[in-house]
Amino acid sequence: MLLALPFLGLSCLAEEPALAQRRPNILQQLLERAQQEARRKREAPQPIQHRTVQQNKQRQVASPPSSVALCDNQASHPDDPMKRGVGISDEDVDLINALTACTQAVSEAQTADSPRIMFQTGRVLWLAEEFDEAMPFFLDAAEANEPAAMAYLGDAYANGLGGAVEDRETALTFYTQAAQAGFTPANEMANELAEELAQSEMPKVQIAEATPQQVNDCDRLAANPSDPKKLAPGVADASLDSSMAVAACDAATVKFPGTARLDYQYGRALYLDGELNAALPLLASSAEKGYAAAKAMLGDVYLEGLADQPQDFGAAYSFYKEASTGGYVPAAAQAKELEALLAPEQSTIVKPLRLSCEVRLTHSGQMYDIIEQVNSPFSIELNFATNKVRQISETGPGFNDKTAFLAEPTNSFELASDGGSAKIQVNPFGRNAENAFMTIDFNDGKAYMHQRFEAASMLGFALSNSVFFEGYCGEQVAPAPKPVKKKK
Repeated sequence: MLLALPFLGLSCLAEEPALAQRRPNILQQLLERAQQEARRKREAPQPIQHRTVQQNKQRQVASPPSSVALCDNQASHPDDPMKRGVGISDEDVDLINALTACTQAVSEAQTADSPRIMFQTGRVLWLAEEFDEAMPFFLDAAEANEPAAMAYLGDAYANGLGGAVEDRETALTFYTQAAQAGFTPANEMANELAEELAQSEMPKVQIAEATPQQVNDCDRLAANPSDPKKLAPGVADASLDSSMAVAACDAATVKFPGTARLDYQYGRALYLDGELNAALPLLASSAEKGYAAAKAMLGDVYLEGLADQPQDFGAAYSFYKEASTGGYVPAAAQAKELEALLAPEQSTIVKPLRLSCEVRLTHSGQMYDIIEQVNSPFSIELNFATNKVRQISETGPGFNDKTAFLAEPTNSFELASDGGSAKIQVNPFGRNAENAFMTIDFNDGKAYMHQRFEAASMLGFALSNSVFFEGYCGEQVAPAPKPVKKKK
């Protein structure tokens, strides 16, 4: 039988009104007994205990478990896939302590814990035969996709308990949903009820064996909260246990090969575990089947040039756009950001611009003689997706033992409204530096940088100094990125 209840399975009918009126209010008795027990402990004389210094320190450090933890320990169902811990059987539940812990936990539980705590509170009330009081807790938990709560609602409708009108078809719906969500005992109840309905000449409902559309450990451990096709609540990137998720999804994809959802979740787990090359084929397989979340992750791959793939904004834009159209909401912002980089009269994304520059120091200021005008060749790359600039050569312009370009991502640039020039932030060469920028004109390739800064402060006067760099930047053609291979 699914649950250890005070009635006789599916064949049991609701209590007669007269019998229900004679039944004592067990909930009230439980609460009164809990209060009496608490009062007895407070009033009982405490024996004198002699503790060592170490014991006192340990006693000070120890803290009592939270009401949520107590509710989990005393009322979780062994077969509930959302449980914390191993669970406790019906006959071992201490109704008084469990009810005290769970009723307090209801008000203290975080949003993620709330459905589980609501079910466990309802379970204790159900075992205490307080069916009417248990039903609101089951309904709230089931609305949040708590599998075990769905099974208990199936019992309520199968037997007309807790204010529910006896309705076998509704009960079968709840049992089926519970089984598909991972509450395995509901399989037997659903099959039994489906057979009973068939014998009564009602339409037979097929209860399928395990299928790819049933929630499994891969869903629980690796689903993306933003995935429109997920079957479980999902786990954020920062909270995902990659080793457990990889193992669970590996087993799931072996059992159900070629399932787009499971391939994506396996690929996501590998991706977050740092196994990018192993993740890519799974993501590609899922994306080929139209899975939006997988397309978005491929967009990330090509946006950053990961997993031995070239950085390709055009491919990234295409994947983000398709993911957004498929219902993966976060991809819309990524697509919009890349779309802003479209050239006014073109249909391709502007790729990072690599420039090979050569500038020279033409003036070193008021405090120094004109120094030898040495040319300073260097190469930089302007990334129009992030508005960041990075130096891709070992040397570059400098003064006072400082170089103009800092480590990425400190350097940034502003593109002129007409797109004809870029203003690049550079490293200040002295105190209180002004105009710490280099300007590059894309039309004629000219580069110009001037800094005025405070060189010294003597007798209350600030002595200033200036440096001038002038030169030319010509575009350095980058290797053509490999096109993204999209299967038809």
